[in-house]
Amino acid sequence: MAIAASLAPDQAAQKIVHESATRWDKQMPGRRDDITCVSFPSTLKVIGESAFDSNTNLAGTLTIPASVEQIGPKAFYKCASLASLVFEAGSKLKAIGGAAFQGNRNLESVTFPPALRVETIGECAFCDNPKLRGAGCKGESGRLDVPDSVAEIKPLEYFQCPGITAVAFHESLKTIGYFAFYGISDLQGTITIPSSVETIEHGAFFKCDNVVEFYLFYYNEKIFKKTSHANFYKGHTEF
Repeated sequence: MAIAASLAPDQAAQKIVHESATRWDKQMPGRRDDITCVSFPSTLKVIGESAFDSNTNLAGTLTIPASVEQIGPKAFYKCASLASLVFEAGSKLKAIGGAAFQGNRNLESVTFPPALRVETIGECAFCDNPKLRGAGCKGESGRLDVPDSVAEIKPLEYFQCPGITAVAFHESLKTIGYFAFYGISDLQGTITIPSSVETIEHGAFFKCDNVVEFYLFYYNEKIFKKTSHANFYKGHTEF
């Protein structure tokens, strides 16, 4: 079964279909830079490095099959006509490479299945996408109070949400996911990380340039084993 990206009505689809393929790379036979639609077989496991790099004609909604486990660096780099990205229910995705979806300037949404737990998302995987907003962006402004029922903030959950000036976490929180608060320029002051947090994943607060400091109630060895300053932002990070 092949899964196709949807198209604008006036676009002529040019599809690449290899029904039994397990991997798709930039050098694959039939590779073209003018395709507007791509169909992936349900056997596909790897979308390789730069597979669709700079294909500005690839448009509409791109659906990644549940079978895909790895998306390589720059796989969809500067695919400027893509509008939305959907990871199919039951996704087995484990890794997204650096800059995989960077520079998709018309990308507005990324949909992860609720049960999906991506193990690795590389540096700048979703950078330079000015229209992209996280699923948690509801238009509210001011302080964001993360509910005490939340144990994990999903990757990209509040990605580039406008208007959030402060955020409050509860002691039930254990994980702050990849790029969860990326690019929130209105976020400022001090961010207090509760003692319950065990993991802060890459880029969680990257480009939150108006945050002054991050405060932890006490030294948490688990966080510092998994955390680098890149998880926060360019500038001064204090603990």
